[in-house]
Amino acid sequence: MQDRIEKVVELSAPVARVWRALTNHEEFGSWFRVDLKGPFVVGEISLGVTTYPGYEGMRCEANVVAMEPERLFAFEWCP
Repeated sequence: MQDRIEKVVELSAPVARVWRALTNHEEFGSWFRVDLKGPFVVGEISLGVTTYPGYEGMRCEANVVAMEPERLFAFEWCP
C-alpha cells in the first residue's frame, strides 16, 4: 500500500483552464490558501507559507514530482 491521496472530480471547465488553476503557483495559492514563492518546477521543492485562517504563516513545502501538460500534476508534501 502506498501513502497517497487520489481524487477524481468532474468540472464544467475546459481542461486547459483547470490545468492552469492547478499548476500556476499564484492560482494554486489562491485556491489552497498558500503563498508560494515561485512557479512549480519538476524535481524542485516549492516553498511558501499558508494563509488559511488559523494556520497563517505555517511553512509549506512540496516536492514537484511530475508535470505532463493537461494530464498529470503530482507533488509530495508532509503536512
